[in-house]
Parts: sequence; C-alpha cells; structure tokens
Amino acid sequence: MTTLLALLMLPNLVWLWHDHSLPVWVEAIIMPAILLLVFFAIFGKVAWLGCLLLAPLVLLAPMETYFIALYHHPTSSEAIATAVATNPAEIREYFGHAVWPMGLIFLLTFAFALWTAWLCYRHKSCMPKRLRAWVLTLAIATPLASAGVAIATGHGKLAKRAGNVMTVGSLLGRTVALGYPFGVFPRIAKYRSEWIAMRADAQRLMSYRFGATRDTRIEKRQVYVLVIGESSRRSHWQLFGYQRATTPSWSTHSTSCRSRA
Repeated sequence: MTTLLALLMLPNLVWLWHDHSLPVWVEAIIMPAILLLVFFAIFGKVAWLGCLLLAPLVLLAPMETYFIALYHHPTSSEAIATAVATNPAEIREYFGHAVWPMGLIFLLTFAFALWTAWLCYRHKSCMPKRLRAWVLTLAIATPLASAGVAIATGHGKLAKRAGNVMTVGSLLGRTVALGYPFGVFPRIAKYRSEWIAMRADAQRLMSYRFGATRDTRIEKRQVYVLVIGESSRRSHWQLFGYQRATTPSWSTHSTSCRSRA
C-alpha cells in the first residue's frame, strides 16, 4: 500500500520540486496526505475497497505527473476540457513516439492498483483502530473548530460572521482542488458546470441573427468574414478535403462557380 500512496503523491512531489513556496507545501503535501489518511480511516477494515476506488486515480497519476513536469502546475478544468475534446490523432501528435510508453505505464499502474487491492483483501489489511479514531476525530473537529474561530473573531451581526465560515470553506476548497488525487473531483465539477453554461449560451445564440443578407449574383461585390476558431485544424476543414460539411458555404459557392463556368 505504501507504493500505491507514493504513486498517488508523485504528481504533488513533482510540483513541489518546481515550487518550494509555503502554499505549495500545504496544497501539494500536507492537504493530500491528510485527505488520504481520512480516506483510509473511513474505510477502516475494508482498506482493499479504498485501494480499488483509488485505482482510476492511480491510472491518471502518470498523466498528471507529466503535465506538472511540463508546465510546473497541476491540471485545471480547462485541461480536462481539452482532454475530453481531444481525438486519438491529436494525442499521437502531442506525445509523438512517447504515446506507446505512456500507454504501457497507464496499464501497469492500473494493474498495480488492482494487485494492491487484492493483497489488502487477502491479508485483511486495515488501519489500526486507535489511529483511525484519532484521524476521524481530527477530521471532524478541525472544520468545526475553524468555523467556530471564524464566527468568534468576526465583526458585525451573526449572519455576517457566518459569511466568514463560507470564506474559510472556499479557501479550503481551493486548497484541496490543487492537490492530487482528490483535487481531480473539484476540477471535474468545475469543468462540468462550465460545459453546461457553454451549452446554454450556445443554445441562446442559435436564435440570434445579425440581420445580414447575401446577394447570390456572382458579379456583385461580396464581403465575407472568415472566423477561425482557436482549436480549428486544417485537416478538419471541408475546404481542404475533410469529408464532413464543415465549410458548407464554400462548397455551395464553389459548385455555383463551376456550374457558371
């Protein structure tokens, strides 16, 4: 199990290697270590189940480590959105010859997580009862104490002091969101909310019209506005031979020109 925990902490250690500041110590080492202790304290005698649930995060640990080693910062909701929208061809272009070793590493780490879970089940591994009690007590008492301090040291009415508790909770949430492995869940939640907001905006824009008109006479002077998206690829344009109708206006115009000729 120690090796499994080391794999989960590897992205944080790489991040700390590039940034030794105090906030990074808290976000990359202290908070993830505490959360892992609480996680296995919750599962108690069924530590194997905890290992099994962590297996997908062990699988993603090499990718997170690679990202941090390259950009010196953890992934974000934007990075998750990019990964979701990426196709296999883009993955091969990004990793190059390293794509197959990376795939092998993913399989090995996932298999190792499953093997660790099986060993824990076989040997009935569990956290010592006294340590588990201390960890769970601190996990419950610390947020309550923080909330009490925020209310006691605040100014104004009780409702305003209660707002300080939300501020403390938001600060703790941001601290958790940057570490690995549990920071993945807030990032996914943020990506999901941004995706829903984007789809809602796109739905509203579908009914929007600029009021522009088009004169189809070929001899008439035409004005065209070319909009190029940030992630637009030449290989995905019908203009350059892509099979889908991604530039239908160009297709219609070219057909019209050929027919007139």
